Amino acid sequence: YDAYTHGWFLETHIRVFNAVITPQTKIIIELGSWYGASTKWFAQHSNAIIFAIDLWDDDFILADNHYSNHNSELSSMLRKHPLYPTFIANLWDFRDRVVPMRMPTTEGLRFLSERGIKPDIIYIDADHHYAAAKEDISTAQKLFPNALLVGDDYGNYEDVRRAVHEVANDCLKTVHVDNNHCWAYCSLSSRTGQNIAPKAAKGGVMSLIAKYKRVRGISSDTNKGSDSGMKPSTVSQSQRDVKVTSTSRKSQDHVESGDDEGVRSKKIKLSNDESTK
Repeated sequence: YDAYTHGWFLETHIRVFNAVITPQTKIIIELGSWYGASTKWFAQHSNAIIFAIDLWDDDFILADNHYSNHNSELSSMLRKHPLYPTFIANLWDFRDRVVPMRMPTTEGLRFLSERGIKPDIIYIDADHHYAAAKEDISTAQKLFPNALLVGDDYGNYEDVRRAVHEVANDCLKTVHVDNNHCWAYCSLSSRTGQNIAPKAAKGGVMSLIAKYKRVRGISSDTNKGSDSGMKPSTVSQSQRDVKVTSTSRKSQDHVESGDDEGVRSKKIKLSNDESTK
């Protein structure tokens, strides 16, 4: 299959990721990759290993009511450019650093967690229905509490916005929202964004923790923005540890286990029928 460009990686995403990706960013997990527009940008603008988790299931996409108004257009595009083989073609030049994992997003997160992978950033742009979006966010936060969560479509889907804030409130995370679109669990200084403090339930344990933090002057996140552009302040590696639409009928393991210190041996595995023409 030939390479084909299509996706939604916009200026709002670039502003946020320019602020949070650093030379110390070693591992990025992406939930929902489509044709790989965001995956390719990460590969071009970092030296990180990128685990791309998606079903790349054309039939699932066409059946999803989020896309119901575009079925004829999508159907035509997917017939000409099936998702998975086209993703592979688009990312072929980065096959030494991009690891496709064709499985449900939360299953992929658990798979990586069980093998000691520690992501710096997790980018969440998979299923936009409330239950699925919240499960993606909450699972990522639970399994990788030191990773920075970033996501898409904050202003486009109420289900996504609701899930983002519910998990943020539970975990006392400040939410940065750029241009009502790209969101991140951190504070950034930006002319196009805003920082939204978490709201703890009155009388609950989290409310008491929030009150304690306010009294002690402790921030609810570890990533503060500076006044000049959208840049987080310097935070030690020990503070951050490491900084990053889909259900599946069958899981396919595309990952080779590496050592606990890194993922240098990870490679894209392609069968002959999935290689580019």
